[in-house]
Amino acid sequence: MKKIVIAVRVTSEGEDLRVFDSYDEVFGLYDYIEEKFVSPTTYKKLQEGYTPCRYGNTVRAYNL
Repeated sequence: MKKIVIAVRVTSEGEDLRVFDSYDEVFGLYDYIEEKFVSPTTYKKLQEGYTPCRYGNTVRAYNL
């Protein structure tokens, strides 16, 4: 499992998630910041630019 940091901005449509490798990289104004663990496959997809989406208590990567 890989640890990521997600910074969340709540919008009228839901949540806008941004993924970072550490708290030090987080910039801008976010409503909250969380640490999550993802699978190596999801981590690789997020690094490739896939869109992070919350699914239950986990974060997954989607190519929207």
